[in-house]
Amino acid sequence: MNIKILDCTLRDGGYINDWALKDIHIVKILKALDNSHIEIIECGYLNDKNGMKNNSTLFDSTATADKALAFLSKSDSQKVIMINLGDFDVKNLPPKEQTSIDGIRLAFHKKDIDQAFESAYKIKELGYKLYFQPMVTKNYKDIEFLSIIEKTDYELPNVMKINFEDLILDYDNTLLKLSEFLEEDIQHSRQFEFLDPKISKKNIGIWKTYSNQDLMNQIFEQIPEYCNNKYD
Repeated sequence: MNIKILDCTLRDGGYINDWALKDIHIVKILKALDNSHIEIIECGYLNDKNGMKNNSTLFDSTATADKALAFLSKSDSQKVIMINLGDFDVKNLPPKEQTSIDGIRLAFHKKDIDQAFESAYKIKELGYKLYFQPMVTKNYKDIEFLSIIEKTDYELPNVMKINFEDLILDYDNTLLKLSEFLEEDIQHSRQFEFLDPKISKKNIGIWKTYSNQDLMNQIFEQIPEYCNNKYD
């Protein structure tokens, strides 16, 4: 499996120093990350309300961020910027081909989910890779998370949903589909050491042993989209 490393020093580290970094130090950190062959560099925040034009990784615009990223134009590293929903109007984003920024991580609170999807559509239309992040996840019920995943699956591209049953009972084909989706040649060095389908398949269909099958039927009726009948 091809694991990629994301470094968020310039973005998350700003909570320590209020994102106050001299431009020369921003460039030095970026060069060090690039020389270390970090695959994804999270370069800072976009904030058109409180962002700065220099000496900060709280950028007021993509143009300001591009100045810091200029020397990475030939880098293989993916350059990502984070937006907290409400801090930057995505209508001010230029098309992807007009900036050196490759992707946007969009973070949002539960109450703003509908607006978050609207912003996500716009980001995707502009050609950016999208990282979609619900914040304060302890405020979500499991069913609410499933609903977000389902909506993301159907309405935002580049999301793959894998059923546990498919992974366990049709392992090779599911792995092939995952490899094609990721456009990576997934290779196992320790196959079945931590996930053994022969063991895990014992947990599939265990609901059939429950004494209250009326309750099981109610679950199927109320949330059929989350019930996999393929292997019944």
